Order: sequence, then C-alpha cells, then structure tokens
Amino acid sequence: MLQRTKAALALALIWLVLAVYGIGLYLFEDSMYGRLRVLLGTATMGTLLLVVSGLGLLHLLWTRAKPSLALCLMLLVADVVFCSVVLGGALTARGSAMYAIEKAPTLTTYAHRVEAYLATAQGSYAESLSAPGAPPVPAYDEAYPNIAAYYFNTAYCDAEGNAYCRKWPLNQTLVRHGLWANTSGTAAVTKALATLPTTLANVAINATTTIDSFCAAAKTEALDSEMKAICQGCAKLRRSPRERKEEPKLATWVHTTCPMTAPSAAGIFCIYWATSCSSCLSDWRRTTLEPSHDECFGFTLQTTIRQWADAIAITSGLLLLSALWLGVCVWRWRRAAQKSETVDLTPDNWPSTARSRSF
Repeated sequence: MLQRTKAALALALIWLVLAVYGIGLYLFEDSMYGRLRVLLGTATMGTLLLVVSGLGLLHLLWTRAKPSLALCLMLLVADVVFCSVVLGGALTARGSAMYAIEKAPTLTTYAHRVEAYLATAQGSYAESLSAPGAPPVPAYDEAYPNIAAYYFNTAYCDAEGNAYCRKWPLNQTLVRHGLWANTSGTAAVTKALATLPTTLANVAINATTTIDSFCAAAKTEALDSEMKAICQGCAKLRRSPRERKEEPKLATWVHTTCPMTAPSAAGIFCIYWATSCSSCLSDWRRTTLEPSHDECFGFTLQTTIRQWADAIAITSGLLLLSALWLGVCVWRWRRAAQKSETVDLTPDNWPSTARSRSF
C-alpha cells in the first residue's frame, strides 16, 4: 500500500512537470524560433508529451491513486522516447548554432570584400564576381543553418527592406554598386544625381526624394526595365508582414535588434527578393550582401539560439533521466507486488480442507 502511494505521488509529479514542459515546447515552436526551423518537430513532441502525461494524470485520478503499474510503465517509456527525440534535436541545433557563430566573421568579411570589389568592377556585376580575382565564396558544409538563414533573409526584408526605399534620398540609394545590372547604369545614375535639384525620367528630384516618392511620381512608360523592377520591389516591400501573410514575430525581432540604419547592400537584396524574379534573384544573391551574412544573424541570433538549445537540452536530459529512473522504480515496485501476491502452493501451505481431500 505504501509503495503504491509513493509511486502515485512520484508519477503525479513527473507527469505534471512533463505536461508543463510539453506546453512550453509547443509555445517554443509557435515563437520566432519555430519560424526559423531551429528545432523541427518541437510542437509534435510537446503535444505528445502533453497527451501522454495527461493520460497518466487522468489514470491516477480515475484509480484514486491506485494505478496500474504496467500501464504507468508504458507511459513512462513513451515519455523517455519523446524526451530523447527533443534532446537529440536540441543538441543538433546547438551544434548548428555554434558552427554559424564560428563562420560569422568569415561571411561578414566576405560581404564587405564583395562591396569593395563591386566598386571597382567593370561591365556586368554578376560577371565581375565570376572573374579571376573576385572574392572567393566562403566554404561551409551542411552543418550551417541554411534554412534559418533563408527565413532570416525573408524576415529582414519584411522588417527593414522598405527602409531602403523610403528613408534615404536617391543620391544615396540608386547610386550604390550592385543595384543596377551593369556598372554603366550605376555611372549614368551617379552622374545624373551629382547635382541637385535635377530631373530624372521627367520627375523633379531634390535632396529629399526617395525611391518610393520617385516611383509614385514617375510614369511607368518613362522607366526602363531595371527601374521598373526597383519600383515593383519597393512597392511590395511597403506592405506589412501581416499583409504578405508572413510570420511577423521574427520581423519584429529584426526591427528591434538590427534595424537598417544606413543604405546597405542588404536593401538591394531585399528589393530584388521582393520582385520574385527568379533570374534576377539567382544573380543578385551572389552580387549583394544577404542579410544573413551580417553578424546580427551569425552571432547575435545564433547566440540566442544556442542558449535556448542549451536550456532545452538540459531540461530534456533531466526529465529523461527522471522518467527513466522512475520507470525503473515502477518496474521494481511491480515485481515486488507480483511476488507478494503469489500464493505458495506447496502441500504444507494448502488449506486444511484441501489437505484432507488429498488423503
């Protein structure tokens, strides 16, 4: 009786903790880290832990703290399996984050070298980056969080891409190397905007004219194909993440943690990302600074991810060991209960009536 009471109390405690942990895992998946695919299947594992733990608690209540030890053992085995899966995912996420932190300085340096190299390029920017002497692309393997980098680029453009179009004047944005396909386009725009006020595509330009205001005033037929693409990209970037049906939580974090404070090549990337032009995107991914190359992704965000992965790994490990230890205890209690309920059927222990019938 005492053993069953102890078992019921221990089981109630571990299942209550596991249920709360399952809810926490589900909420983690619903956060911006879920959008980054940091821990795949976290919501599923959290739901399974909650269901199994809930069944265990209901069983304790239904049996009035006199549970079936065999059923409890099965539920604990399931908890151990689910915690093991979460632990493995957390360790993988931690390793990926550490690798990204290690590679962050290399990628940031590469991005700055590309910007400097484009300033000296001749002809096509894309072809220049394929020529001998161009900065070599840093090598990194499958351990790098490429999926997280993709979603970070998306969130960055959702949050900060339009800043390039609306905050700074044309003589700081349109003249950046890499915005146009060829250096001749950059040179022509730079010359046209060298003295303000001026006129471009029949639109009066002054020191406060931005890409957004220019595109709003210009007639479409007066723009060449590249300028039309720029205007289309900026128009799409003006819409909020909710309007684009994107996850806004990561975009909010980006805006708070690493806003665009000056015209940058990341803004150029975002403009062409927003155009959904597959042929443009393949070139401009190589010729501009992807937001994920910056230390905001490679160091700041990955450090936070590593901390979360550590916390989840430690918690999962402790709960796994606790469930495993309790499972062993339940198994021993069950064996002891089975032995105590076994009837010794030797002739000396038979009932008196049974002995009299045997003669």
